[in-house]
Amino acid sequence: VLWFAISMIDYIFRKKWPQLQPQHRATIREFLFQFLRARHYHVPDYVSNSLGNLIVRIAIRDWPHEDSNFLSKLLDTLKDQTTCKTGLLLIRQMADEFEPSSIKLLPEEKDRAVLNIKKNLPLVLNTLRGFLEHQFTFVKDGEFSSEAAQDHSLLALEALLQFLGWIPMNEVLNPTLMDVLFKYIHLHNDETSLVAF
Repeated sequence: VLWFAISMIDYIFRKKWPQLQPQHRATIREFLFQFLRARHYHVPDYVSNSLGNLIVRIAIRDWPHEDSNFLSKLLDTLKDQTTCKTGLLLIRQMADEFEPSSIKLLPEEKDRAVLNIKKNLPLVLNTLRGFLEHQFTFVKDGEFSSEAAQDHSLLALEALLQFLGWIPMNEVLNPTLMDVLFKYIHLHNDETSLVAF
């Protein structure tokens, strides 16, 4: 039933979205985001991934002119261990879907979407850096003391790699982020913990 509901909303987005009233689009966006945030750990991964992909594709079209709070809501999820997996999934999806060759919009809409993500990239990267630094506090004697912290760190590193797939490295990497990455590389060299790359 859940898969069918997601498929129906996806169809509405692909075929009917511009015809919907703005308040109806806002209601759907908010419902999808809050549902994924609340149920991420209670639904199969393929459902979470499909829902996350739909949320990000809607954001590509509507953020920021209709959905100005999308990014702040997304980054807020990283502040809580119970919702950060949702945020990391969406950031990884965002890094993938906002890749210019992936965006299926009119040229002027596509240019706007790419410009918007690049403008906000420093905020996203700084938030990921802070998140990775916090997860590293769970490392004791060369190993993660929490499996969740290890999993969350891997998701954050995967999101960074997705951005590096289409954004020049000098626009992604900065000295503070490099410092954090070197901590994880050192940890990887210990052969007992995180496989970062």
